[in-house]
Amino acid sequence: MASPASSFKMPQTLRFSSLKELNDEVKSLHKLIMKSPSARLIMQLAEAMPATAKDFLKKGDQEQAYIAFKRFTHLAMDIGRLPDADQEACKTIFDSARVMKCIKQADALAGILERRYKTADSVENNTRCEPTEVEIRSQQQQNARMESGVQPWCFLLSCFSAYKQPEQADNEPQVYQRTPRFSSINDLNNQVQIMHNLIMRTNPQSIMENAEKMLARAEEFLNKGDHEQAYIQFTRFTRLAKDISQLPDVDKEVCKSMFNKSSVGKCTKNAKKLSKILEKRYKTATEEKRHVENTVIATAKPSQK
Repeated sequence: MASPASSFKMPQTLRFSSLKELNDEVKSLHKLIMKSPSARLIMQLAEAMPATAKDFLKKGDQEQAYIAFKRFTHLAMDIGRLPDADQEACKTIFDSARVMKCIKQADALAGILERRYKTADSVENNTRCEPTEVEIRSQQQQNARMESGVQPWCFLLSCFSAYKQPEQADNEPQVYQRTPRFSSINDLNNQVQIMHNLIMRTNPQSIMENAEKMLARAEEFLNKGDHEQAYIQFTRFTRLAKDISQLPDVDKEVCKSMFNKSSVGKCTKNAKKLSKILEKRYKTATEEKRHVENTVIATAKPSQK
């Protein structure tokens, strides 16, 4: 079987940091799907999963392709537990050849992703050890001043007076910030929308249990410096607060208690602040990427004689 790497575009930027995180995502989504009151809906989702996985693969999104392949194999193992599942349809959708192909694709992607995560960790850990372009330029300026006879303390004083501390955004955690895995707020909102649609298809009790954990998860991600995941959790909570009342069999009193003015207001405020922080970080990342590309292009050009 051809390697998955041979059939798709340049791999997209990693959004997770380990295979364990991917498998946790698979388990979380699988539990939500299995709680759906309609076995027919689950079958429809399952039928589309291999094609969805291939689409992600063609786009270079190895992580989402892995998640889709694994979700299909999980459903193949557990679909028989549903009493109202159409057994004949199950045999057709989850035939052994298709399931084995998904398992092989997932295993191949697992190997590729493990190597990428290992490389990313190594680069991230060593980033602070390498001098930045600003530091190199600063050192060159210092050497030039030393050669021209300027006293070291004068140079240090001028550096100190010109130096500005980076602006600290409100509510930004005083911890190491995790590298962004997405490239825009729009990407994050799309992720929220996908999860929201999936959650709204489950039973109300499961939705309430999920909502109760979201605030704690959001605070935990915020404390770890993971702005993106914190934003996703805060935004998901506010989306649920808005749409939960549309479900006919939900407990209105429990809703009022959980989605009270204080909790919803706090989530909305935090999501807005994180949105501003992330927009700045995405803009900076884009500018840095453009600068590196321009530098590479300029370096690659033959020098004019």
